[in-house]
Amino acid sequence: MHQLRCSLVPLALLLILLAAEVPAKERKAGDPVDDDDEGAFADFEDKDEKDLSGTTTTSSRLQRHELPEDGFVWPTTDEEHFADTLSADHVCNGCRAVAHQINKALEALMPAPPAGRRKLAEHEYTEAMECRTKIYDDYGLKKLWDRSRVLVGPGLEHTDKEGSVFGGAKWPTRIARFCGNLVGDIGEEEVYNSWTKHTSNETWTDEFCLPSCGGAKRVVKEEPEEEAPVKKKRKKVEQKKEDPITGPPSVVKIYDKKEIKKLAKKNRFVFLLFCAPSFARCKSLEEQWELAARAVKKTDDLKDSIFALANTDKVGTFDYELAQGVLPAFLLFRKGYIAPKGISPEEMLRLKEKGDFLNYLQLEVENYMQDDPDSYPRGKFEL
Repeated sequence: MHQLRCSLVPLALLLILLAAEVPAKERKAGDPVDDDDEGAFADFEDKDEKDLSGTTTTSSRLQRHELPEDGFVWPTTDEEHFADTLSADHVCNGCRAVAHQINKALEALMPAPPAGRRKLAEHEYTEAMECRTKIYDDYGLKKLWDRSRVLVGPGLEHTDKEGSVFGGAKWPTRIARFCGNLVGDIGEEEVYNSWTKHTSNETWTDEFCLPSCGGAKRVVKEEPEEEAPVKKKRKKVEQKKEDPITGPPSVVKIYDKKEIKKLAKKNRFVFLLFCAPSFARCKSLEEQWELAARAVKKTDDLKDSIFALANTDKVGTFDYELAQGVLPAFLLFRKGYIAPKGISPEEMLRLKEKGDFLNYLQLEVENYMQDDPDSYPRGKFEL
């Protein structure tokens, strides 16, 4: 009996070895590996030794279409990253954001609900429509579940839905600038009058933003059309009497490029206008430029700014390449930036009066040193 047991032991070991060898021979090269086989020794492997080449499979190394749902890369387009204005895709929601903030500011000036609304003075509703960047700090771009991108924030749809939000950056400045252009084109008085005709913010917003959201262009009623020319004529006459341009000028005339560098050392902002008598628009533009230069000295947060003028018929553009070569043109020199900031031709057409120049400069002051350093490199200004 003992001899039988001893003879069976070698036989059993031989059978075990043969059973382990058969599957290994049957598995051919290129066949898929069983998940259980591959993970059998996973707990005993050193994770640091898995990748000695230094390469990793992260979302930053994948193509955009290969990214997982939560591996979305911001921003998605150059326009959303570099542009100073809202793109056409976000103008509708941008308008609704402006309408929400205007309604909020106007409602804050009203008494308690039972008392109803009161008529506001001009300076009250004008202040309520100020387009400051801080008002829009809570707005940004959200990526929804279907990977579409929408502007979100107080008063906008999709704000409470799940999604990745890219806020701050240039979005508050873009909406504030859009607000200034929108209210400036319509007029504070017209915006206020349209607001008083609605008891619901939703109905007023729909009407106010209809042109921005793909609807029909803004329609002005017949009565305002008849009164508008009279008001404009009266304002022009009063402006000449109330704001006579007398005394020493506040605008500094530039004859040499080196003078710009001297001004940039003494002032944080140098706002330069390229214009000439050969352009018909320049005469009225230079008058408004002078009025803005005088107003800057009386504004606390703009006192370290100066307005300058270069006659392009005599000095050219100092070798600066202007956008599309359009004149008149503007350049903004900011202390701490290597190069000046240009203005697009579309935005140039909106800068016509003293208030337009001051509003633009106000937004630049609020956004000072907060823009993208890759687009606007920091450093010492060089000629």
